[in-house]
Amino acid sequence: MYINKSKYNEISFDFIIPKNYNGKLIIILPGLPEYPRPKEIMIKLADKGYSVIYPKYRGTFESKGSFLEKSPAYDILELIDYISHYGKIIDLFFMKEVRLNINEIIVLASSFGSSVGLHLAKLTNKVKKFVLIAPVIDFASHNNGNNEQDLENLGRFIKRGYPFIYRFKEGNYKRLLKGNIIPSALDKIKSYSGKIVIVHGEDDEVVSLKNSINFVSKFPSAELIKLKGKGHFSVSNINEELLNGVLK
Repeated sequence: MYINKSKYNEISFDFIIPKNYNGKLIIILPGLPEYPRPKEIMIKLADKGYSVIYPKYRGTFESKGSFLEKSPAYDILELIDYISHYGKIIDLFFMKEVRLNINEIIVLASSFGSSVGLHLAKLTNKVKKFVLIAPVIDFASHNNGNNEQDLENLGRFIKRGYPFIYRFKEGNYKRLLKGNIIPSALDKIKSYSGKIVIVHGEDDEVVSLKNSINFVSKFPSAELIKLKGKGHFSVSNINEELLNGVLK
């Protein structure tokens, strides 16, 4: 099974459409930073009948533009609107249209990508379910007394270690940490009518479990799955049993 490549406007993305397609599309939202092609999880999901899309946010990897000029949730919304309306993807290798009839959209994400997912839930009801691993609930209050990851240092590391992969202005990263790019998930999400499942390791020292507990306490329609003995992990590390359970 091959992973194909496509793009829409400035957004590049990898995709798989299996022969036994079940009508459900999974969009995987990457963390920050993250290896750009989670091949194993994409193929695993495709073997279960899901079509899978792995987008690269504006200003990252092959995608054009500047990262964090605005919330990456708008990039994903643009992609969802395009695919939902036209029902097709352009395979860039063969330069041909690939039809994609969608009955249901699921977002699967971790860490930064999960934060993008929570913002996306405020913008559209086209996503049936969000499965979000360890989201930053509110960037402005991150690491306030919870001994979480130092996101300021993370920004400096990304600038040094990924200078051409994540292309952003320092001022926009500072706006992210102040909560001005991705708004707090605790505000204005009640209009979302789908399902939100938060998955969080009890031993996570990067993003505190307390924040996910706080989110679910304010939005009881959301479900929280706490994993004993588990730290911070990505979509690629999710085990088979949990994956099958959250995608039902």
